[in-house]
Amino acid sequence: MTLRADHIDISLGGRKVVHQASLHVAPGELVALIGPNGAGKSTLLKALAGLLPVDEGRILPDVSVKERARLRAWLGQDAAIHWPVTVARLVSLGRLPHLDAFHRAAPSDREAIQKAMAATDCLAFARRPATHLSAGERARALLARAFATQAPFILADEPAAALDPYHAFQMMELLRHEAQAGRGVLVVLHDLNLAARFAHRVVLMAEGAILADGAAQTVLSDDLLGRAYGIRVARGDGWLVPISRLQSPD
Repeated sequence: MTLRADHIDISLGGRKVVHQASLHVAPGELVALIGPNGAGKSTLLKALAGLLPVDEGRILPDVSVKERARLRAWLGQDAAIHWPVTVARLVSLGRLPHLDAFHRAAPSDREAIQKAMAATDCLAFARRPATHLSAGERARALLARAFATQAPFILADEPAAALDPYHAFQMMELLRHEAQAGRGVLVVLHDLNLAARFAHRVVLMAEGAILADGAAQTVLSDDLLGRAYGIRVARGDGWLVPISRLQSPD
């Protein structure tokens, strides 16, 4: 089974922001969705998560709301924590789609919670209020909540945006590990080096459309980066750094 968007259009506030976009995520792969600000990345990701309706096209598989919650784990960009629940309680919210009508937890739920917290190194602060976490700890706790769902697909919107380089690498290593374990992972990234380092495939968006989809060395070419971002880059041993803007046409 793959998670797929087929030729979808999405409008926000009466303005079309995604145009005929098609992409897929298969089990066992981490796909990086990149592009400049306003390209439509987060909008497309939310549509795949079932959080936004589409004007045209299809999101597949087409399932019920309850089944969708079990199928796709969501890690949003603005994942603030407003209530002083413990980290363990926060992570347990990932099991809500699996609870029975009386919201009773089964041994399998407790096992999934423990496994997710262990994978993200959250056990040491399991009893701490989630509002007292550092940025890196909070990111790991929210990722643990997504992992606890045990969904076949994980959709993450800029999960490394507020993290220092060490924790950004840790976050991507965790997501890559989940992909290697058989989940399909789609992650919006602004850091091109993280995309090049961790993604099995890179999807490049510009002006609401898919500009390229393929291996990092193909999609992160000088031509495509110039067309999408309007930049020139310098390259080294597995890294790239923007060095100048391309001159805008008169």
